[in-house]
Amino acid sequence: MTSKIAVAQLTSTADVARNTARCLALIAQAAAGRAQCVFLPEASDYIAEHGKDESIALAQPLNGSFVTAVRAAAREHAVWVSVGVHEKPAQQDDDDGKDMRFFNTHLLIDTQGQIARSYRKVHLFDVSIANGPQLRESDAVRAGSDLGGAPAATPFGRVGLQICYDLRFPEQARHQRALGADVLTYPSAFTVPTGRAHWEILLRARAIENQAYVVAAAQVGLHNPRRESYGHALVVDPWGAVIAHCTSQDDEIAFADLDAALIAKTRAEMPVFSHRRLDLYPQPSSDIL
Repeated sequence: MTSKIAVAQLTSTADVARNTARCLALIAQAAAGRAQCVFLPEASDYIAEHGKDESIALAQPLNGSFVTAVRAAAREHAVWVSVGVHEKPAQQDDDDGKDMRFFNTHLLIDTQGQIARSYRKVHLFDVSIANGPQLRESDAVRAGSDLGGAPAATPFGRVGLQICYDLRFPEQARHQRALGADVLTYPSAFTVPTGRAHWEILLRARAIENQAYVVAAAQVGLHNPRRESYGHALVVDPWGAVIAHCTSQDDEIAFADLDAALIAKTRAEMPVFSHRRLDLYPQPSSDIL
C-alpha cells in the first residue's frame, strides 16, 4: 500500500500574517495534489529579524492565530499537517517567574484539525566559536523534557517527530525506530554552510540505518539581511534514495509516495535490527524488531 505525501519549503519572515498565508497556500496546493499529509518546516510561523526579544514577543500559544489557521486548513482540505512553531507556554514562568522563553514545537495535525501529537525540541543549538559566530538557541528556547512518546499512528505510517538539530543525534531516531516508527520527520531551518556540508548526508544516513522513510521540510532563502537558510526539502526512502527534492530558492512542494511494502522488504532483506549486539550495549525498554 502506498500513501502520497508532500514536503514543503518556504521562507518565513517576522511577519506572522504573511507566513500564515503562505502556509495555507502550501496546504491547499498539497491537498489539490491529493497528498494525505503536507510537511511544513521548523519555524513556519516566523523567523525574527531583531534577536531574541523580538522572537519571544512574537511567540504564540497553541491556541493562537497561526496554529488555529493551520488547524482550520487541515480540516477544510481533509489533509494531515506537520508543522514547526514557536510555542508560548500557557504559563510564562519558571521557579522565579521570569523565564519568558518559548518551546520549539513540532505539531502533527489530523484531518479533523486536531493536534494528534506534539513534540518539543530537546536538543538546542548552542555553539560558541572563537573569533566567530555565537549561536545560542537556549537564550530564547526552553528545551523539551521528553521524546514525544511513541510514534503517531497515521494512515501513512507510524510517524516519529523530531526537529532540525535533532538530526545530529542518531540515538533519538533509533529510539523512535525501536518504538515502531516507519517515518522519521525533521522540519528544519539549516544554515547554508551546514546544509551544504551535512544536510543530505545526515538525512540519508538516518533513513538507511533505521530502514525508514525520512521526511525533511526546510526553511529556504533569505529571511532578512542577517539570516539565510539552505532549503532543499527532501524525502528519503528506507534504502537511502532521495525520492523527492525541492531545488528552488522559493516556496515549493514536492510529492512522494510512501510504500509500506518497501519498508517491510528492506527490513526483511537486511535484518540489521535482529543483528544488534544487545548483550554488549543496552536495549531500549520498548523494542520492536
